[in-house]
Amino acid sequence: NTESINILDLIVQCKITDSKSQAKRLVQQSAVSINNEKITDWSKQIQLGEITVIRCGRHVYQVKYVPK
Repeated sequence: NTESINILDLIVQCKITDSKSQAKRLVQQSAVSINNEKITDWSKQIQLGEITVIRCGRHVYQVKYVPK
């Protein structure tokens, strides 16, 4: 079983944005991609352990996500 997390929670936990509403806005503007896959659904669940790169607009964040 692989754990998953909501895309908005992930963006906030990685300190990319300060709030879920900011994260939601980025997703709605198609400014978020994970491992070069565009994320357009803000209710999407992301599988933990598979994430290596989160991109928000021009900013690229290298993330090695280790589940709790």
